[in-house]
Amino acid sequence: MRKQYKEFKQNLKRKAQLKIAALHRLVANIGKNALHKLTTYLAKNHRVVVIEDFNLSGMLANHNPPPSPPRRGARGVGADQGFYEFISNPVKQP
Repeated sequence: MRKQYKEFKQNLKRKAQLKIAALHRLVANIGKNALHKLTTYLAKNHRVVVIEDFNLSGMLANHNPPPSPPRRGARGVGADQGFYEFISNPVKQP
């Protein structure tokens, strides 16, 4: 009886972990899709796109960042926007 209950609890835990992993994957794919749509739009509709070279790693390592809106968290807007992926994955105009 005790062994069956233990296996039952382990199966519940495994199922919960799989559900959480699926949700994490969903959120990550939503962000990648939005970034891909933005870069594709910029490449198709603008002849020249200029990107300023930010020292983003230095800004994120700053121990005294400027205040950010309450919903953004401790690292501010720069960490949420995925600037590094935006700069490092250019889309070629068709």
